[in-house]
This record gives sequence, C-alpha cells and structure tokens, in this order.
Amino acid sequence: MLFSDKTVNPANQIHVIRRFLHVIGLLQNPSDKDEWNGTSISDLLSMDTFEISSPDSQVSPKNVQDYIDKKLIKELKLNIRKQKGGKRIELVNIDEKLMIELVNIYSLFVVHDSARESILRRFAEKHKLDCLWMMARVYFASITGRMISFRYESRLSNEMKEYIIKPYYMVMRGNNFYLAGENAEKRRNVLFIFSKIAEKSLKVLDVNFDAENKPSLEELFAGSIGAYIGTKKHVKLRYSRKAAEYVEEIIDSINPEIKKIEGNGKYAYEAEFDVADDIYLCKQLITWGSETEIISPIELREKMKSMLENCLKNY
Repeated sequence: MLFSDKTVNPANQIHVIRRFLHVIGLLQNPSDKDEWNGTSISDLLSMDTFEISSPDSQVSPKNVQDYIDKKLIKELKLNIRKQKGGKRIELVNIDEKLMIELVNIYSLFVVHDSARESILRRFAEKHKLDCLWMMARVYFASITGRMISFRYESRLSNEMKEYIIKPYYMVMRGNNFYLAGENAEKRRNVLFIFSKIAEKSLKVLDVNFDAENKPSLEELFAGSIGAYIGTKKHVKLRYSRKAAEYVEEIIDSINPEIKKIEGNGKYAYEAEFDVADDIYLCKQLITWGSETEIISPIELREKMKSMLENCLKNY
C-alpha cells in the first residue's frame, strides 16, 4: 500500500510525499467551508492526475485516517484536531520553519513554474552528459568545504579561463541558474551562470575552505533586486502615483524607506534604499519614462541619462 512503511520504490516514495503534502495543505485552514475527513480527502486525491497515472491509485478513507494518525501526528508532531465521528479534521497550527519548508517542496508538485523549467532545460541541454552530476558535486562540495575549478568564458577577455572557486550556493535569480561563491584568486564573491560552465570541466579539488563560515544568501544578495553581487549605492528615487505599484514591487526586497510627498507636484512618493545592481534598476525604470526620476547619486543620474541617449540614437 502507498501509505505503508514498506514502500521502497523511488517513484512510489515521490507519490507518498505528494499525497502527504496534499493532506497537510487541505487541512491547514480551519475556516475552510468544506469539511475534510478521510472520505472527502480520499475522494479528492483520486482526482489528481498523478494519482490516476499511478499503478496504485486507489486510497481508502481508512488509509487517510491511519496516515494522519501515524505520520502527521506521531512522527511530524502536528497538532491535528479530529471531531467525533470523523466528520471534520483540522490542522490547528504548524511551526513556521516547517511550514516554509513544506511550501517550497509542495510548490514543486503543484505550481507550474515555466521560468524555472525553461532555465533548467537550458542548463540540461548545455550539459547533457553532466548536469545532474554537476549539481550533486557542487552541493556536497559546498557543505563539506571543498573548492572546485572549472572553465568559463571571461567577461573581460571573452576567452575560456580556469577559475578556482569556494562554492557557496546554487541559486535561481532573475532568469538564470547561478553558482554563487568566492573567487579564490581575487577573494571576492561572484556569480557564474551554470549553463556557461564548460561541459565536463568541473573538478572537485583536494583543497578545503571553512564551509561553516560562508555568508548567508541574505548577506550575498543584500541590496540586490536582480542577480548581482557587488558594492551597494545609496539611491534616492521619486515616482508618480501612476508608477507606484510597479516601482515598489521592484524595490520591495531591499527594504526601502518610502515617504509620501506633500503637495500637487508631479511625484507622489520618494524612496531611499541601498542597491547593488544599480544598472538593473535603471533598466527597470526606463519603461516608466518621466513617471520616475533618480535624484541621487549624481553618477547614477548620469548613467541613466547616458542609457537613454544611447537608446534614442537608434530612432
């Protein structure tokens, strides 16, 4: 049975995890107007296309009840309230850390992330012989503190160059799949696009680094609104009410200080923040034309002016 501890087939294990997350998801909101119990949950699970395609697609109300008792309550220690007669089952509360982990895993099953799929497809196509191997070796090198090397096209010389890196994280930012780490030669944090690493060039070296003291993702990308690691600039930006929703969506992740501008002038808001990828910021603001204006620093105003002038040359 799928809900049995005897399941050893990897495909079935994935099947179990999927069901397990479905059950927790359905029970999380006690205010749900539908009354979830063994029968209603098993009926709904049978409608999942993944369930239908499974060789063991049938699950009974008793299976669900047993699974909740043995797995969710006894093993995960979830606080689940069951009404007499099994008319309603509710998840009373859930630890926030566990909830975030479950959301991340559950999204892999039920959310269609076309951007992520496209990014990983590009990587797999460029690395048909070593894509999974690269991910495994980089991951374990990052947690065991082993440096890696690989060949990568230098942005300055446009030539293939050997890099030695302390691997920190594999991350998806913007529209790419990156390796974030420290350039051992230059001793600065850098990003490499995985698909641009030369195929079969990755090596795990017999050189160690202190993996326990690597920076957190939050530290690495502090001040980044796209995919950039670098020195931050303090920016003051003004924008209209019309552009407010768009602008604030862009800068929300870098904790801006926003204040309303009094009066009937062109701009309704002013925001101040520290940002690392200032050029990316300029590119995003260009789409709103005169509805936004960079007030400071002066060098960023000049950069924006130069970008706009270069665009106009084509027209």
